[in-house]
Amino acid sequence: MLKSSLILFLVAIIHFQGTTQQAVPGIDFTQFSLKSKHDTIDFVVAGTDLTIKKPVFLFVQGSLPIPLFVNFGEQGVYPMALGNFDLKTMHSHYHIVTISMPKIPVLVSSNQVNERYMYMADTTNPNSVPDAYLKADYLENYVNRANKVLAFLKKQKWVDNSRLVAAGHSQGSRIVAELAATNPQITHAGLFGFSPLGRVHEQVWLNYKEFIMGHLTWEEYEAKQNQQTEFQKQITADKGEDIGFIPWKSFTGIGFERLARVKTPIYIALATEDKCAFLSELIPIYFIQFGKTNYELKRYNGLEHNYFPVLTDGKVDYENGKWAEVMNAFVEWSLK
Repeated sequence: MLKSSLILFLVAIIHFQGTTQQAVPGIDFTQFSLKSKHDTIDFVVAGTDLTIKKPVFLFVQGSLPIPLFVNFGEQGVYPMALGNFDLKTMHSHYHIVTISMPKIPVLVSSNQVNERYMYMADTTNPNSVPDAYLKADYLENYVNRANKVLAFLKKQKWVDNSRLVAAGHSQGSRIVAELAATNPQITHAGLFGFSPLGRVHEQVWLNYKEFIMGHLTWEEYEAKQNQQTEFQKQITADKGEDIGFIPWKSFTGIGFERLARVKTPIYIALATEDKCAFLSELIPIYFIQFGKTNYELKRYNGLEHNYFPVLTDGKVDYENGKWAEVMNAFVEWSLK
């Protein structure tokens, strides 16, 4: 039986100066833990005044073992999962919630993360990832953890259960798609950096795209496609000995037809420079075939996977990210 307890500290957010983040308003977060025998699910709610009744907005972050907060010393504590959003606008409508990655601390010091802000099992090895995280990095676990958090929140007096919004980015969008398919309490689902297919499937399509664009020779193309075929054989043949295969086995994609059968209204934010965005262009075709009309597909021209502009020379403009604009458009749609 799960026991919940209000946690021990509030994390003060201070303006963080950085090239890949946008400034966020000063806002504290209330942290909760749901403790069970085999897991502790940490999550935070934006704000400390939990007397105002509002619906929940759950944001599910992507695939890397990134802590929710990183302490950069004199520069302050920065919210990694929510730092690029217009939290003030979002917070005026919703209780904003995000869940810590499994087996990853909520708050760490900057010397505990590598250049990609991934939590390191060994601070002397920037590529080290905790084995406990790898073992927990599978779709069913993320969905179960999210459902436990949502079940807890549903019972709180400060939660308005008439609306429940879930949004996810990259791997998080796959989790949200599965939540929308299986949890009828989700009233609005937002998919950002989304692909309906699995990781290996994506790479096969991406190799083909690179070839027809002239970025690969025929020999390079054949080698890459054969490599993906062999990799799929390894994934399929693995009997659980290699924990690195766990997410590859789990995140196989929701599929176009199953996504089209989801009754929940779905919002898809498609960035044209996202590598596999062209796969999402097929989604409306399947939706039409299966009669799904409660959706919106919003295209963002010239933006990449994290909604940063791509310049004419192919470089990414990390100074002018559009996450706040992209997310606010979804928030507005969810309120209609």
